[in-house]
Order: sequence, then structure tokens, then C-alpha cells
Amino acid sequence: MISDTAKFHGVILLTLIENISSGLTIRKLNTEINGIYLINNKIPLYAKYASKRTSPWSFTFHYTHLQQYYDLAIEYGDCLMVLVCGSDGIVTLGKSDMKKLVKLDHDIQKRITVTRRLKQMYSVSGSDGDIEKKFSSKSLLEYVINMFEVSVAK
Repeated sequence: MISDTAKFHGVILLTLIENISSGLTIRKLNTEINGIYLINNKIPLYAKYASKRTSPWSFTFHYTHLQQYYDLAIEYGDCLMVLVCGSDGIVTLGKSDMKKLVKLDHDIQKRITVTRRLKQMYSVSGSDGDIEKKFSSKSLLEYVINMFEVSVAK
């Protein structure tokens, strides 16, 4: 049986593989938490998913998840948080976005909520704040292309 994790993380990896023609490597990082990959040996990608079909999508972060995220962001200079919103799309957040949404509080569970109206961009809010800008479903590709100057597949 194919797990939900394999399906939802697979869509992230497939999005990158099908849209970037060269200059891209992806490997799994050995951490206590599943779903953390390293892109081009430089930037970690932390994948989470919500299996719900429609907006809003809620993502829960235990203290250990956030600690791992922020440790990776410190070690590598950034860490992409990639949120798969059911079968609707993907929202990608960088370290500066994450700091606005969820702060590291010992033993306090945090939440990020992603919403989208029909034919609109994604809105993101968190336990500790909101982000005013809207996110495209292509935000993952935009981050990776800008960070690594990789070639886009035609």
C-alpha cells in the first residue's frame, strides 16, 4: 500500500524533477523527522501535508518539529517549508515567513493555516502571526529557481 506521506512528498519531488531540467540534486537528510530533504547540498526542504481536499488546510507543528526546522535554517542559512494542500497545490515558505507565523515556544504546539478561494492565490496565517503577501502554487519552483539559478524545463 502506498502511504499518504509517499504520495504527498512525491508530488513535491515530482514538481521539481519535471520542471527543472538541470542543476538539481535532492537527497533525504537523516533527521529524527521524516520529510526533510537537501536541495543541491545547500538548502533543506521540510515537507508537510494536509490530506483535506478543500480549503482551509491546517498544519500542526510540535515543538520538536519547529526546533528541527529552525536548527536547519541556522545551519544552512534558510530552510524551505513546503506545505502540500491536499490535491489543490503547494505553498512554500522561507525562514523569514516562518518567523512571522510560528515562534519557537517550548512544549507549545503551533499551527499554520493555508486558505484559498476559487481561482485565487493562497493566504497563510499562523499561531503567532499572518503574512500579508499571497502565495502562488508555483512558489516552490520560484524559490528553487531563484536560490540555485537552475534551468527550467521547457
